[in-house]
Amino acid sequence: MRQGASLPGIANYNEKVVLHAIRTSGGISQAELVDRTGLATQTVSAIVNQLLAKGQVRASGVQSVGRGRPRTILELVPDSRFALGFHIDPSLVTVVVLNLAGQVVRLGHSREVLGDDPAASVPAIADLARALIRDSGIDASRLVGSCVATPGVVDAAFGGMVHPLWMPTWDRYPIRDRLADLLGMPVDFVKDTLAAVTGETWLRASADDCSLVFLYLGIGVGVGVAINGEVLGGASGNGGEIGRLLVAVGRSDTQDAYAGRGMDNDPAILAQRAIESAVMPGDPGATSTLPGIDAAFRQLCRLARDGNVPARDLLAGAGARLATAIVAVAEIVDADEVVYGGPYWELVREFYEPAAAQAIRTLSGHGPHSVRLSGTSMGQDVGAIGAAARVLDGHYVPRTRLMR
Repeated sequence: MRQGASLPGIANYNEKVVLHAIRTSGGISQAELVDRTGLATQTVSAIVNQLLAKGQVRASGVQSVGRGRPRTILELVPDSRFALGFHIDPSLVTVVVLNLAGQVVRLGHSREVLGDDPAASVPAIADLARALIRDSGIDASRLVGSCVATPGVVDAAFGGMVHPLWMPTWDRYPIRDRLADLLGMPVDFVKDTLAAVTGETWLRASADDCSLVFLYLGIGVGVGVAINGEVLGGASGNGGEIGRLLVAVGRSDTQDAYAGRGMDNDPAILAQRAIESAVMPGDPGATSTLPGIDAAFRQLCRLARDGNVPARDLLAGAGARLATAIVAVAEIVDADEVVYGGPYWELVREFYEPAAAQAIRTLSGHGPHSVRLSGTSMGQDVGAIGAAARVLDGHYVPRTRLMR
């Protein structure tokens, strides 16, 4: 059922509208804010005064406009607020401090804090975050919150992972609530593919007018979707699971004897196929552990870069299957941009990008508008950066669902 908004809710929403316009403009006058937001001059003036008092915006100069009075240009104060983002990957924990402009203030990685016992690992992750905050030199009172991103299926309402393949002892452990207790601040919880697409929209000034599909390439493969800046999380926060779609695409590839054998585009399967078909030496059993998968997959990519034709063909085939699946998703949501990213994107870019570019060109040629292809602007730490961006998005982007 749709519900109404209280007057404080509407006032808070309007403040977000103005702050969002200032943030995405790079510098704007009050007169331009009135035009852009559709709010009354008096309303904009009152909100700007509030934002100036909070230190979230500042006057950055004046702009002469004909014979009229020069206009004061307003801009965001990036270090007025911060957010903390976590990415708990099966083999690596990443923590980031992000400022209001989406800039990374401090970033930390650790493999040592992860273990089979989440009750021992989560306090170690909290300690890592506290050290990062301390070393960044920021005023902790300006931290507005934090968010944890994890792979696979999640229970967003509960705040934990559900049957994680590589972290079975973490099944339904209350990560969100435990971290909130340890850090003494609000903690959100999200699937890492949704965090990634949130981060991508936060960093783009044109996100409000952009519908994009984000392909996340890590130990697993997932998709995040945003339409006109609104991230689609799905009924349970698990939007973007495309495993069955990839299997269906693989089964249609009759030239590939391995097609349809599970998640054909996962690094584990690709590395195992390379070993079993003698593309590279190794023990297929080595791909049963995360370190083994990572080492074998990187070896496969090195062989391909060095000119090994079977290795290049194997990766190119995976890239083609992914491109087919992603174009299908892009058609469904009528996206105007497809973004590739994740920890393994730069590793496979030269093998996956040609097929993606060709598929996007074909889609653009048959559709009413062109579709762009790009790499992420967040680098390989998209999970943690996206998680922190989700905090900022929740606090400072006008969303009608958050008006109450």
